[in-house]
Amino acid sequence: MISYSAYKVIHLTGIFLLLLSLGGLFINHKKAPHKKWLMAFNGSGLLISLIGGFGLLARLGNMSPFPKWVWAKLSIWVILAILPSIAFRKNIAPAKLSFVVVVLGVMAIYLANYKPF
Repeated sequence: MISYSAYKVIHLTGIFLLLLSLGGLFINHKKAPHKKWLMAFNGSGLLISLIGGFGLLARLGNMSPFPKWVWAKLSIWVILAILPSIAFRKNIAPAKLSFVVVVLGVMAIYLANYKPF
Protein backbone atom coordinates (compact mmCIF):
# COMPACT_ATOMS: atom_id res chain seq x y z
CA MET A 1 0.00 0.00 0.00
CA ILE A 2 1.33 3.42 -0.96
CA SER A 3 1.69 5.97 1.84
CA TYR A 4 0.29 9.49 1.93
CA SER A 5 3.83 10.90 1.61
CA ALA A 6 4.54 8.81 -1.49
CA TYR A 7 1.33 10.01 -3.15
CA LYS A 8 2.33 13.57 -2.32
CA VAL A 9 5.71 13.08 -4.04
CA ILE A 10 3.94 11.58 -7.07
CA HIS A 11 1.48 14.48 -7.18
CA LEU A 12 4.19 17.13 -6.87
CA THR A 13 6.32 15.41 -9.53
CA GLY A 14 3.40 15.60 -11.94
CA ILE A 15 2.88 19.27 -11.13
CA PHE A 16 6.57 19.95 -11.69
CA LEU A 17 6.44 18.28 -15.13
CA LEU A 18 3.28 20.18 -16.01
CA LEU A 19 4.73 23.58 -15.05
CA LEU A 20 8.02 22.80 -16.78
CA SER A 21 6.19 21.98 -20.01
CA LEU A 22 3.94 25.03 -19.83
CA GLY A 23 6.92 27.32 -19.27
CA GLY A 24 8.76 25.85 -22.26
CA LEU A 25 5.71 26.06 -24.49
CA PHE A 26 4.89 29.63 -23.52
CA ILE A 27 8.41 31.00 -23.87
CA ASN A 28 8.73 30.06 -27.52
CA HIS A 29 5.19 29.14 -28.49
CA LYS A 30 5.45 30.41 -32.07
CA LYS A 31 8.25 28.03 -33.05
CA ALA A 32 8.60 25.66 -30.10
CA PRO A 33 11.43 23.50 -31.49
CA HIS A 34 10.87 20.89 -28.80
CA LYS A 35 7.09 21.01 -28.93
CA LYS A 36 6.67 17.22 -29.08
CA TRP A 37 8.79 16.69 -25.96
CA LEU A 38 7.10 19.52 -24.12
CA MET A 39 3.65 18.20 -25.00
CA ALA A 40 4.75 14.75 -23.82
CA PHE A 41 5.88 16.28 -20.52
CA ASN A 42 2.56 18.11 -20.35
CA GLY A 43 0.48 14.96 -20.80
CA SER A 44 2.68 12.94 -18.48
CA GLY A 45 2.59 15.64 -15.83
CA LEU A 46 -1.19 15.87 -16.06
CA LEU A 47 -1.58 12.11 -15.73
CA ILE A 48 0.93 11.74 -12.89
CA SER A 49 -0.58 14.65 -10.94
CA LEU A 50 -4.06 13.20 -11.40
CA ILE A 51 -2.96 9.77 -10.15
CA GLY A 52 -1.15 11.31 -7.18
CA GLY A 53 -4.08 13.60 -6.42
CA PHE A 54 -6.60 10.78 -6.38
CA GLY A 55 -4.22 8.73 -4.26
CA LEU A 56 -4.03 11.58 -1.76
CA LEU A 57 -7.79 11.90 -1.83
CA ALA A 58 -8.19 8.19 -1.12
CA ARG A 59 -5.75 8.46 1.78
CA LEU A 60 -7.86 11.31 3.20
CA GLY A 61 -10.98 9.14 2.86
CA ASN A 62 -12.85 11.68 0.70
CA MET A 63 -13.56 9.54 -2.35
CA SER A 64 -17.34 9.48 -2.36
CA PRO A 65 -18.97 11.88 -2.86
CA PHE A 66 -16.28 14.30 -3.94
CA PRO A 67 -16.15 17.51 -1.90
CA LYS A 68 -16.71 20.72 -3.85
CA TRP A 69 -13.06 21.75 -3.50
CA VAL A 70 -12.07 18.60 -5.42
CA TRP A 71 -14.38 19.57 -8.29
CA ALA A 72 -12.80 23.04 -8.27
CA LYS A 73 -9.31 21.50 -8.44
CA LEU A 74 -10.39 19.22 -11.29
CA SER A 75 -11.67 22.30 -13.13
CA ILE A 76 -8.27 23.93 -12.72
CA TRP A 77 -6.66 20.71 -13.98
CA VAL A 78 -8.85 20.81 -17.12
CA ILE A 79 -7.97 24.46 -17.76
CA LEU A 80 -4.26 23.69 -17.43
CA ALA A 81 -4.74 20.74 -19.80
CA ILE A 82 -6.26 22.86 -22.58
CA LEU A 83 -4.05 25.92 -22.06
CA PRO A 84 -1.31 24.82 -24.52
CA SER A 85 -3.89 24.37 -27.28
CA ILE A 86 -5.27 27.83 -26.61
CA ALA A 87 -1.74 29.27 -26.62
CA PHE A 88 -0.96 27.82 -30.04
CA ARG A 89 -4.29 28.68 -31.65
CA LYS A 90 -4.92 32.16 -30.28
CA ASN A 91 -1.32 33.44 -30.21
CA ILE A 92 -1.69 34.88 -26.70
CA ALA A 93 1.28 36.71 -25.17
CA PRO A 94 3.46 34.47 -22.97
CA ALA A 95 3.28 36.96 -20.08
CA LYS A 96 -0.52 36.71 -20.00
CA LEU A 97 -0.41 32.91 -20.16
CA SER A 98 2.17 32.78 -17.38
CA PHE A 99 0.03 35.03 -15.22
CA VAL A 100 -2.96 32.74 -15.76
CA VAL A 101 -0.88 29.69 -14.77
CA VAL A 102 0.35 31.39 -11.59
CA VAL A 103 -3.19 32.44 -10.60
CA LEU A 104 -4.52 28.92 -11.25
CA GLY A 105 -1.62 27.44 -9.29
CA VAL A 106 -2.26 29.68 -6.30
CA MET A 107 -5.96 28.79 -6.42
CA ALA A 108 -5.12 25.08 -6.50
CA ILE A 109 -2.71 25.44 -3.56
CA TYR A 110 -5.32 27.35 -1.57
CA LEU A 111 -7.98 24.72 -2.28
CA ALA A 112 -5.68 21.83 -1.32
CA ASN A 113 -4.48 23.40 1.91
CA TYR A 114 -7.65 25.02 3.26
CA LYS A 115 -10.42 22.89 1.64
CA PRO A 116 -12.82 25.87 1.96
CA PHE A 117 -15.94 24.03 0.78
